[in-house]
Parts: sequence; structure tokens; C-alpha cells
Amino acid sequence: MKPNIDFIKKITNNKNIILIGMPGAGKTTISKKLEKILYQQLVNSDLLFSKKYNMTIQELWNKHGEETFRNLEEAYFCNYMKDVSNSIIDVAGGTILGPKSRDLIFNNQNITIFLNTHVNELYKRLKNELHERPVLHSNPKKNLEFIYKNRLPLYNQADIIINGNHDPDTIINDILIALEVFVKKRDVFSL
Repeated sequence: MKPNIDFIKKITNNKNIILIGMPGAGKTTISKKLEKILYQQLVNSDLLFSKKYNMTIQELWNKHGEETFRNLEEAYFCNYMKDVSNSIIDVAGGTILGPKSRDLIFNNQNITIFLNTHVNELYKRLKNELHERPVLHSNPKKNLEFIYKNRLPLYNQADIIINGNHDPDTIINDILIALEVFVKKRDVFSL
């Protein structure tokens, strides 16, 4: 099935497409490709959060510790998201842990896509950048398994779940097809 890009652009107009998933799932890569296809604004929550505090995620984590970091992350995300529409949003993996963030991520103005990527694939993708990922410093593979298991029930609340183990072009095609099917189904139920 070949996705109808013009239809997808039309149906996602004024909606945010939010990508969620584990660190290394490919959210940043996929969001950049979606931006080029759908011509929507791209929002990278990690990048904006870092810019606000003029520090890397690692520096923020080290300075404040996990609890304060998560509180700052949630406050910033919720404040920023108030005025965002018609955007593709690459949400940091842990943002979903905050209840207020979850409410925004899963509201009806958004279409949420979970890039479900196997832990072995995540580890393979992240092994060269573990120093940039604060939650993965000690025993990274075991930590990935633990984090994945704990976050999976939250991620599974997404409107669309995509197999993130494939190459980016396959994932993009799967997302576009799923968006088209999802919106058609939702429109039928809202008649």
C-alpha cells in the first residue's frame, strides 16, 4: 500500500504528530524525515530543553539529579506545548513519566506514535553514545531492559504503535500508512 501524502497532510493539519519511545528508538531521525515529507514544524523537546538552560541533558542531570531534572523537564514541556500545533514533536524518552506531560501527549489534539524498538536494537544504536545518556551509564543493557519494561505500559497508550526495528525508510512508510488508516477509522467513529 502506498500512502496518500496529500491526504495525510490535509488530515494532520492543525494536529501535532508526537513521536514517543525509548532512547535510541529513532525518534529524532524519523521526525526529521517526517518534517520533510509533511512540511510541518519540527520540535525536538531535548534540544529545546537544553537550550533553555544552556546546558546539555547530561549536565542538567548531573547538576540537579533525576527527580529535579524530571520536574524541570515536565514544567518546561508543559509550558512549551501550550501553544504548539501542526508540528512533529520528538519527545524525550522520559518525558512520558510526568503525569502532566502524559496528559498533553495523549490529548485529542495530537496523534501519538510509539516507535517500539527491541532492547537489543536500542543497545546497538546507543552503544557509542552512552556517555550522553544519563540513565544508561552503569550496566546499560540491563538499564535499558528495566526502563523499557517500566515505560512500556505508558508508551502503549499511543494512538499508533510502529515497529522501530526497521530501517528509517521502512519506518516512515509504516507511519504514513498507519496515519492514513488511523484517521480514516477515527473519522468513521466520530460521525
